[in-house]
Amino acid sequence: MNDTLELLLSHQSDRSFLDKAIPDDVLDNVIRAAWRAPTSVHSQQVSIIVTRDKETKQQLAALTGGQPWVGSGTGIFDLCPGYA
Repeated sequence: MNDTLELLLSHQSDRSFLDKAIPDDVLDNVIRAAWRAPTSVHSQQVSIIVTRDKETKQQLAALTGGQPWVGSGTGIFDLCPGYA
């Protein structure tokens, strides 16, 4: 098996989160970096939504089919494509 295929087949998702909020300055840097990421024709047609409110996180978890890990962290970082 070639290395690329082996890497793809060995993928795993770890969904354990620390009960520690990301500081605002760190979050701002992550968002700035995301905005600078290359896109097709440099369009940046995406909204970045950060949700920290506990009730809203629980509502989002319910909308994802009740996946408990969605609301278990201190915040949710959503990238929503928009085609205006």
